[in-house]
Amino acid sequence: MSHLKLVVPSEISQQERLPDRIAHGGDEPPGGDDMEKRVSELENFAAEAVKEFRSIDVRLAKIEALLPTLVTKTEMAEMKASLVQWVAGFAIAVIATVLASSAFIVNVLYRLIP
Repeated sequence: MSHLKLVVPSEISQQERLPDRIAHGGDEPPGGDDMEKRVSELENFAAEAVKEFRSIDVRLAKIEALLPTLVTKTEMAEMKASLVQWVAGFAIAVIATVLASSAFIVNVLYRLIP
């Protein structure tokens, strides 16, 4: 069974309804801090944040400029397949050239030797 209590708005006292600074009669925000000091710190933080965002924007622009030149996985697979085909074709051509050359040399030598 739940231990929650249902509170009807008419049962809430006037003191509980008012914000803390109004209920206690203070002019400053809760915690007793000086408002101008807090605003000054927030303005300094905002200025630093703007500098950081500009730096991030510059880096992001560089990355976006680089993206079109990068290779995708599909393009890499296609290049690998093409390279394998070229190497296999070159190997077959070299073997065929060696066999043809050796057959020619054997044929020439066979005719020279009586």
